[in-house]
Amino acid sequence: MLVRFSIRNFRSFRDEQTLTLEAGRQTTARRGRSFATGLKTAPMLLKGAVIYGANSGGKSNLVRAMSFLQLFVANSARSGQIGDVLDVDAYRLDPALLDEPSQFEIIFIVDRTTYQYGFAVDQQKIHHEWLYETAFEGRLRHIFSRDIRSDGNYDWYVNSRVRGERKLWQESTRPNALFLSVAVQLNSVEFQEPFEWLSGKFRVLLGQEQISQSVTSSICHAAEGKTSVLDILRSVDPGVCDVITTEEDFRESDLPEDLPNEVRTEVIKNMKGRKLYQAEIARRSINGDLVSFDMEDESTGTNILYNLAGPWLETLKRGYTLVIDELDSGLHPLALKALVSMFFDSSKNTSNAQLIITCHEATLLRENMLRSDQVWFIDKTPEAGSRLYPLSEFKPKQNESFLRGYLGGRYGGIPVTRSYHDA
Repeated sequence: MLVRFSIRNFRSFRDEQTLTLEAGRQTTARRGRSFATGLKTAPMLLKGAVIYGANSGGKSNLVRAMSFLQLFVANSARSGQIGDVLDVDAYRLDPALLDEPSQFEIIFIVDRTTYQYGFAVDQQKIHHEWLYETAFEGRLRHIFSRDIRSDGNYDWYVNSRVRGERKLWQESTRPNALFLSVAVQLNSVEFQEPFEWLSGKFRVLLGQEQISQSVTSSICHAAEGKTSVLDILRSVDPGVCDVITTEEDFRESDLPEDLPNEVRTEVIKNMKGRKLYQAEIARRSINGDLVSFDMEDESTGTNILYNLAGPWLETLKRGYTLVIDELDSGLHPLALKALVSMFFDSSKNTSNAQLIITCHEATLLRENMLRSDQVWFIDKTPEAGSRLYPLSEFKPKQNESFLRGYLGGRYGGIPVTRSYHDA
């Protein structure tokens, strides 16, 4: 479960900015938007947050920051060499920060333990890295930290209670790799829990193009999840009668002949032994017969909704934290509302899964579907870069229309537009 995410000196973010899913004090209205953790560190957490802002305001950069952290933790130990350039960019509009590292910190909960993990990094090396944990009873423990010295070496601290080859882990960690990742690769049991959450249960998608049909099709082929997929599709398209899937083994011979050898080798490595699925949507003809349509014959919106259905159901079932940039792209507002609402339905979200999205579609603010602490805005100024802040900062009245306030400019996060007319 995500508690907070903070960034500093990354792309359009100059000063430190924090997104929190800690629930504020709200009235009993809009039940199902938060849940109790049973922990002193974060007693109540939100099930979702929606981030609004003008184009180029910084929404995508926030998601990129989350994606960078997630992928860096997952991959830094097993890929890369000493001297490889890291894909991280400092804030460019302040010369004083160009040579300073970008900083990332995340606080999250796994099995009643709260972890605080972060690092500061530039394109060549890690400057600082740290991990703290707070146990159920509220005791804070410093697990490890590393801080770079002027000579390029590190001052290390690893808690004496950490079991395993602590010295080997330190010596095996490249300047451009994360100690957390290396220790897990070298069989650290102590760090396995936070690593698995960050690399597998914290899921960040930079856009819908990163989502394929495979997850949804495999769920439908197994039959047990097909009903739920159909429910999602029918929420905006009642004419969908069935999803028909076929399964086949991956074959190397199906790969294009002109595929570069390096790419071919990587694809074969990742796909060997896996199943491939083809899906069709079945609709009923005027005679009552079922007629199937290839997915390419369906609309863009239906394809997007179908692709999303599998990851959506998997997230809700397993209690993941899912982050998606511009979820509303290509989706009808009613489809968007139906997807987001699933996270607030206790009969569907039984594992306290969390959803964070960026979007422009303001109808989610209609009828105050969201709590004020679930709505966030990003504005950018030439002096300070992107600023992230919640609607709750404005202390809206109980019956205040969030939609009217947003479109009227009260909360910011909207573009400054220019009107054009005939001369």
